[in-house]
Amino acid sequence: MRHDYSLAHLTALHLSPPELVDAAAAGGYRYVGLRLTRVAAGDPLYPLATDASLMRETKARLAHTGVEVLDIELARLDPYTPPESLRSVLETGAELAEATHVLHSVNRPNAGMLIDLLHFARSRSSVEELKKLPRSWFRFAHVCDAAGEIPATREGLIHTARAERLFPGEGGIDVRGILAALPPDIPYALEIPRATLSALIGERECARLAITAARRHLEVPEAMVEPM
Repeated sequence: MRHDYSLAHLTALHLSPPELVDAAAAGGYRYVGLRLTRVAAGDPLYPLATDASLMRETKARLAHTGVEVLDIELARLDPYTPPESLRSVLETGAELAEATHVLHSVNRPNAGMLIDLLHFARSRSSVEELKKLPRSWFRFAHVCDAAGEIPATREGLIHTARAERLFPGEGGIDVRGILAALPPDIPYALEIPRATLSALIGERECARLAITAARRHLEVPEAMVEPM
């Protein structure tokens, strides 16, 4: 089965939104996921909500390439977050992500669950329990792989998650097993930051290698895969 893939911004965080769209188009992705807020202090910030020229360029690249926006990130909620502070981010997402389509697709605007394979595996969540959940909750999944051994420290967990994930099939996560518990036709958002490899070959090439590895591992029957 052929899947639709999305290029998550964390995979190539130092590409601006227009550059990310171009990289996605060149790699054969159907979608991109755009990060509109800064997660860590050293992260780049792409102010689509306030930079009109950046928004125009991003929309022009989307129109030219045919790539679509699957999701936007990231809204952190804690007791000190005023909800109105997120208005500009949500309005920007609505302008890029066809909010009316989303609203018509679900019964309630907050009825959804995102499975990130890394965090699912690291939390030792159960595939059997996942299978019992309503299929309508799942609209897409964050796909990656990682070493089978779980880091013993918080710092190690964060480093893997933000800088050194692996392509599907390279690590110890049961990628196929987890995805088999989800609807078969949802897009797979490849969120695979690889800082060491990116420093050598660039983020665009990492994005291309990510979708190549995903297709090889998830779409080609295992018996047909030749040893590398």
